[in-house]
Amino acid sequence: MASRADMSRVAPAYRPTVNWPLWIGLALAGAILLIAVIGPRLAPRDPLKESYTVFVENEFVHTPFPPFTVPGYPLGSDEFGRDTLSRLLWAVRPTLVLVLVAAATRLVLGLALGMVAGWGEGWARRWADAAIAGALALPTLFVALAVIAAAGRQFGVWAFIVGLTITGWAETARIMRNQTASLKNQPFVEAARAVGATKWGILYRHILTHLLPLGWILLAFEVSYTLLTTAALGFMGYFTNSVWIELDDGVALLTSGLPELGQMLAGATRSQHTPWVLALSGTAVFVSVLGFSLLGEGMRTQLNPQLSSRRRNTWWSKMSQALDDWMVDRWPGLAAAWRRSGSAVLAGITALVILAGGGLFLWQMQKGSVVATARLIVPGGHLWASARHDAFGTRWAEADGPRDPVQLWHVENPDGFTGGPAIDSDGLLYLGTVAGDVLALNADGVEQWRVRLSDPVFGAPALGAQGDIYVAGAGGGLTALDPSGHVLWTLPTGGSATLDGPLVSSAGVIYFASQAQITAVHESGAMIWRVGLPTFSWLLPVLKLSPDEQFLFFEDSALDAATGTVVYEPTSDPFDGFVVGADGRVFLRNASQWLEWRATETGAVLESWTRVDDRSLELGGTPGDAGGTPDGFVWTGFNGFRGSFPTIAWLDAQGQVVGTSSVPYASGHVVAVDRGARLYACGLAVQDTRVGGFLLDSVRGHAQCRAIEPRSSQPTWIYDFENTSPVLGGALVQNRLYVVTAHGVLYAIGDLPAP
Repeated sequence: MASRADMSRVAPAYRPTVNWPLWIGLALAGAILLIAVIGPRLAPRDPLKESYTVFVENEFVHTPFPPFTVPGYPLGSDEFGRDTLSRLLWAVRPTLVLVLVAAATRLVLGLALGMVAGWGEGWARRWADAAIAGALALPTLFVALAVIAAAGRQFGVWAFIVGLTITGWAETARIMRNQTASLKNQPFVEAARAVGATKWGILYRHILTHLLPLGWILLAFEVSYTLLTTAALGFMGYFTNSVWIELDDGVALLTSGLPELGQMLAGATRSQHTPWVLALSGTAVFVSVLGFSLLGEGMRTQLNPQLSSRRRNTWWSKMSQALDDWMVDRWPGLAAAWRRSGSAVLAGITALVILAGGGLFLWQMQKGSVVATARLIVPGGHLWASARHDAFGTRWAEADGPRDPVQLWHVENPDGFTGGPAIDSDGLLYLGTVAGDVLALNADGVEQWRVRLSDPVFGAPALGAQGDIYVAGAGGGLTALDPSGHVLWTLPTGGSATLDGPLVSSAGVIYFASQAQITAVHESGAMIWRVGLPTFSWLLPVLKLSPDEQFLFFEDSALDAATGTVVYEPTSDPFDGFVVGADGRVFLRNASQWLEWRATETGAVLESWTRVDDRSLELGGTPGDAGGTPDGFVWTGFNGFRGSFPTIAWLDAQGQVVGTSSVPYASGHVVAVDRGARLYACGLAVQDTRVGGFLLDSVRGHAQCRAIEPRSSQPTWIYDFENTSPVLGGALVQNRLYVVTAHGVLYAIGDLPAP
């Protein structure tokens, strides 16, 4: 029998084993990173597009669609008919960017504090050790949950960054502290001290160089741990909630429905009808965690000094050695510099790219564009096309309001005006008077023409795409005039009093409402339809078009704009009315609840958007006017009661109240909102006299306007008019605000032109 020595002599030479964790981890992590980069481009569908019914093989299939049952939906859909595959491809990017930024922040903090604790002496070391011990004693998930819950939605994704990093660095710091303390007494450190190296030079060139390979390993594990914590938060219902998505030409849309892995987990957890969404989103998280964990383990194995002899004959080692020899031969100085600090520079650049690039992405995800661009277009490019700026009733103008207003001019009309002005694309103003006149003024307040109508005018005029002027009569009629003041046609009165001025669609259809009916008229003067008026409460009986102009909103009812048929009315909770934002979102709201309204092929769907605690915020009263800006802000008014003043509240894109402002006006209302989201409110100023919280007297003063920033409770400026009558309406153009009072005075206030 051969001896053990003989067997060793005939045994085959050692063949290095494959580092399977490294290669599998590289494949999985690389695939996840690739999906994060190009996944949205590969998505077959819009992740927000809802399809509630699909016709398949001569029958209708209703949502949700299970996987592999409906063509075009290989992974099925959620309850709203949104494609699961597309949502997964979109969801990886925001989640991974958030995780990478948090993991890199945790690693940098852990590396810095670990080096201080392992190298420092005296109070610095004691404080660092105490911080590490304290952070290790607190569970990361619990701390993250507490921070996010305390910060609320106001801080959005930044609350997640803080929550995930505030104690998450502790384990990395503990490892780095132990490694630094071990390296501190190594012979090469003593040799460096002996030749006169400074403390910082030793830390940078020797300690940091030895710690960086471990840092790459810990980064992979940090990504894995952070992703797992993020998934756990999403499973409990805490997720980043908002993602920016590029639409066209720099226009961005912020919505709470766009996919993110935590949000998909939270939504699928609450639903009992879409288990595949939970399984697929959970699988995406599992594969990501597995990939980065295997990558970290593979790098740990690859960098193990005990295995260095086995790696000498691998193709990777041979290629690295050949590259090193080539650099030494060609650029010996560069090779020496790279050996001294190249790894530190590479690590620093990588950390900077992750933190700066990821932070910029998250900032854009949270805030969007600095200057918003309206998604809703005014036909004809008019500056102020109707009483509420446009047919959608947004009151939002793509203009900057005055910053230091002075009175530029004023015009008095003894008969009194009927509402605010309409302003065409050339800056001409059109107004109606109580006596039945329609007049045109230029931007300097000089009258261009005046026409007397047979039917008294009611409300503000409206402008069509070609510049024609449409004026509602007090008795329910309608008159059309051309830009030079010639009457084109007149629609007879409808037998009931008009409620508000008309509005005009991009197709040239004019809509207006009276106390008994709603009427649609073609721009040629032919009546399209006239229907009975839905029940209303006199709160805000105004008409608004939907962004696609398919629906006409009147308070909380939606009518088919083509036929006048009522297609939607609330059946349970009472709502005060529809709100159309300049970003194209449509809401149905009352005092405290806001629902996002979306039309479908079979009706409409309502998604809960936010609830406003009007009592705790002291917003008591009835809901007033409301609107939204293109960058996602929403403003809403509350009409005070029991002597309290009206209040305006600002909500951010996630529905969080970010500011409130009391407006001490009688009959006050919002006149306009500029493109910087600054709001302009006007009314008759009121000063209350109170004793012990009880109202004794109210003194009405002059008409007044004020500018209010979204997040501020104090006005930016206040302007008093020499007029003691209420404000009827107004309009906003570049650096100028027009205000009309009930006693027949039109004011133009704005910034003085530069000399």
